Amino acid sequence: MKFTGGEYLQRGRGLGGLLRLAKSVFSPIVRTVTKAAKSNTGKAILNALKEQAIESTVNLATDALRGNDMSESFQGEFNSIRENAANSIENLRKPKKRPKKRPQRGSGCETKAKKSRKSDTSSKRSKLKSVSNRKRKGLFS
Repeated sequence: MKFTGGEYLQRGRGLGGLLRLAKSVFSPIVRTVTKAAKSNTGKAILNALKEQAIESTVNLATDALRGNDMSESFQGEFNSIRENAANSIENLRKPKKRPKKRPQRGSGCETKAKKSRKSDTSSKRSKLKSVSNRKRKGLFS
């Protein structure tokens, strides 16, 4: 017995539609963040953040072991993080001076005119032309 007719049980987009929507919204953002993280500036910022995180963790652990007030420790580390972030951003903004390019000296830097190489077929044609020219002039025996 065959079943004919009827309607599909599922209508709409379901969970896959929501995931597809999330992908289309967040993929351009992820691409931009990835490109920024791979740049030299992004690498410098990430290294500064890494060093600051290690330093802050060590300082907080030391304060906890010494029995100091943790709220004061957190406040001090927060101020330290703000100061370091401002300094690193300021350092990135300043252009670094580059030395002027000087012309190179020495035998390796001279530009010589390149000799054009003729292909094998063109060299054969030129030989044939010179032979035919000799025949016309009577120089060929």
